[in-house]
Amino acid sequence: MTSLETSLPLRGKRPRNRRELIVRAAADLFYRVGYPQVTMADVAAAVGVGPSALYRHFAGKQELLVAAVSQALRPYAEIVTADLDTTIERLAAAAVEERRAGVLWQRESRHLPAADRAVLRESVRAGVLAFARLLEESRTQTQAEFLAWCDFSVLTSPSYHRLELPSADYQELLADMSREVSTVELPEIEYGQESVNEQRVEPRSRREALLRTAAVMFAENGYGTASLQEIGAGVEIAGPSIYHHFDSKLDLLVALMNRGAEWLRRDMSSELAAASDPADALSRLLRSYAGFALAHRELVDILITEVAQLPGPDRHRTRQIQRDYVAEWVHLLRSVHSDLAEVPARIRVQATLTVINDIARTTQLRRAKNVDAALHAVGGALLGLPVSAAGHS
Repeated sequence: MTSLETSLPLRGKRPRNRRELIVRAAADLFYRVGYPQVTMADVAAAVGVGPSALYRHFAGKQELLVAAVSQALRPYAEIVTADLDTTIERLAAAAVEERRAGVLWQRESRHLPAADRAVLRESVRAGVLAFARLLEESRTQTQAEFLAWCDFSVLTSPSYHRLELPSADYQELLADMSREVSTVELPEIEYGQESVNEQRVEPRSRREALLRTAAVMFAENGYGTASLQEIGAGVEIAGPSIYHHFDSKLDLLVALMNRGAEWLRRDMSSELAAASDPADALSRLLRSYAGFALAHRELVDILITEVAQLPGPDRHRTRQIQRDYVAEWVHLLRSVHSDLAEVPARIRVQATLTVINDIARTTQLRRAKNVDAALHAVGGALLGLPVSAAGHS
């Protein structure tokens, strides 16, 4: 029985915390099946009330999404004290208690109007900057801010997997990883640089142009929001000409997913073949994946958020490639640290990948000077790489 079910009222009684129950039920549904697939009737059924009861609290589904995302992110905006260690402990506890924050923020908030998302973004940013001020004693403001964003990614990383540990053990592991990130020595970081990772050359091929435009639209606003005609218009292709290249919008998504999944497979094979030992292999994978994510942030976004939209065979294939890729990281990590159990190893790998993904999908951070070296340093700390391996180039 879930915590939501145990807190439902007896039939005929109106609970004082009905609004909270509604938000919690909606957050769970948005997280599990996605905002577009959830109706107000679904939320009402999850709470055990009629739809009219929802409208006493919320004008519509979008307002409910704002409340769900806000509630999930609130700890990261509010839990900051004068003491770094206490802040980390409290944030780790909040992260274990509310595991939906990352997905609700990164995936579902794309369905909100720009104004609502800007308010949420500023709330998160204020919390991250407050955390960064606790890190400034021995580093520059920009370095502290970069690490604070990495800490935010570590703490929200449980949102992207279903790995389980006893609550106290999970909190301790997240707190340990947050401390490791907070003490990383970084290279000089500056914002406002022109990124070498940004693609500047426009493709000549109409097919490639359609794929690139589709990737941007899917990543920014979600697969469900863009039509094939809008994608075609983005590269000045209209009408029947679009269908010379792709039969449908779904074909575009499948092509993009296949490209990303195959890159993971090829990269793993080439880096393992070049490595001298498990630590070197892990370091190579870390550097290579960071480079890929920085250069192809839209593709990374789609691989994270849109796999569920694929037809069954393509979905299973893509997920299997992703699982195999992560499993190789875990195997290497446990080869480097023979005393590390399977689940904690997987949690560390997932946190490392989440840090890379989040930094790559954030414009200011992605374009920062030395971001690739900074990501390798943070990832090396999370994975406990020896200094010699962490310094691989």
